[in-house]
Amino acid sequence: MSKVIIIGLDGATWDLLKPWADEGELPTFKKLMKNGVWGTLESTTPPVTGPAWTSFSTGKNPGKHGIFDFVKLENNSLRLYKSKDIRSETIHEILSKRNLRSIVIGLPLAFPPSSDFNGIMLSDFLYPSKEIFPKSEKGYIEDYRVLPDFFLTREEDLLQDMVETAKSQVKVAKELFIEENWDFYFFYFQETDSVLHCFWKDVSHNTTMAQKAKRIFYIADEFLEWILDEMDADTILFLMSDHGFADCPYKINLNSIFMKRGLLRTRIKDASEDETLGKLVETFRKQEQRTIAVPKSLFRIATHPVIRPISERIFKAIFGGAKARSSAGIDFDSSKVFVPTSESMSIYVRETERKKREEIVEEIVETLRELEYKGQRVFKEVLVKDGVYSGPFIESSPDILLTPNGFHISSALSDKVYGEFDRGGWHDLRGVFLAYGSNIITSSEELTNLKIYDIAPTILHVFGLPIPRDMDGRVLKEVFKHDSELASRPIEYTRTDEREHIKRKVSELKRSKGI
Repeated sequence: MSKVIIIGLDGATWDLLKPWADEGELPTFKKLMKNGVWGTLESTTPPVTGPAWTSFSTGKNPGKHGIFDFVKLENNSLRLYKSKDIRSETIHEILSKRNLRSIVIGLPLAFPPSSDFNGIMLSDFLYPSKEIFPKSEKGYIEDYRVLPDFFLTREEDLLQDMVETAKSQVKVAKELFIEENWDFYFFYFQETDSVLHCFWKDVSHNTTMAQKAKRIFYIADEFLEWILDEMDADTILFLMSDHGFADCPYKINLNSIFMKRGLLRTRIKDASEDETLGKLVETFRKQEQRTIAVPKSLFRIATHPVIRPISERIFKAIFGGAKARSSAGIDFDSSKVFVPTSESMSIYVRETERKKREEIVEEIVETLRELEYKGQRVFKEVLVKDGVYSGPFIESSPDILLTPNGFHISSALSDKVYGEFDRGGWHDLRGVFLAYGSNIITSSEELTNLKIYDIAPTILHVFGLPIPRDMDGRVLKEVFKHDSELASRPIEYTRTDEREHIKRKVSELKRSKGI
């Protein structure tokens, strides 16, 4: 039986990787592209880390797994999603039931796993402490770093800390790869996303600082070279990202529009009220200086010896030394429309009366589709949830989903609608995909019609396991050599309602024709 390796490069984009590979700066990427097959991997809509990685691990759209954002609204406040909120089986859970052993390093929202997880799992950056399952393996994480110190004020110091964090993670990844038995191996490389959030302007304009920022990608390239030297002949390697990255010169404060229309109300919040991770600890620097509320989860993190040095400096470094205190926030119970966080890229409409709700949604959609700033359309697409999601949990989803056109969607409660976006770049739908191995075709042609939902069913097919019929993804048979057993083997599905089977076949037919 083949083994499977997944290397997850958060935020990676071919817009950067391909030119660097072609120019010889990333020799292993160049080798993999030449001797494997690659293409653009479409992310979830919107391309947000939490739902995107969960869609990878379940093969399903957010309406079926229940993760729509980083945060969930409960009792007029926000809290971070957790692994227990995932309402569908993940790939490592399915493999565990089949007695296949997994190594899972840093997969967002995966930790803690269920008690019957078969393998070793390291906690991710959304979990409030550095931990490992089972705890008996804690020796692996003594020198492991979950996050760099984003609150270093000098760019050179921040970048060096990112490099050291990446190296510590790669070191542990190598140890687990060599010392443990496994069938499925997943390693999450988060720094490719962090460095682009912090240094996108430099990287995209190839400044002097960009040459230093590329060190993160050099570390990834060197790790891949090591993987190629160590992997067995029958092992299949997949590279992927949860989303891409693209220019984002402007920002739009949508909540200011909703406030002016009387659709959003504010209230004074206590400093410890929200349970968001300081907007995911606003992991990135150079934010607008403003008073903010310290979330409960940040207090939890601040007490942990590993994360404490980071959390203690978060507000001082990012918000210009402003002290955390009570501040204006969204009154979710009294508001009809809002963007909950600056990572959401979506709009929630809270109206219980169905007809009124539909009228509000229609009005907002029409308004946003017409928005322009400096002669540029603000959104490529403004979509309603029924046109994007399907499944039993769709009622919990945001009502309007946005694909920006070079605009960062801010949740700031500001009178100003538009402005310049200092970071200059943000998430894009176009992620990366690459497959390599003895059973994988070699092709210089870029693959198309690849979706993040396709990875899980493809992994199950490699292991010869039946695929749940309610998965939205398909087996990527086109990546396998035509004379291989993986290409000729029939795809097996678990039993399900015949109507779901028909819907799936129709969907696969449309996708094969690019409809």
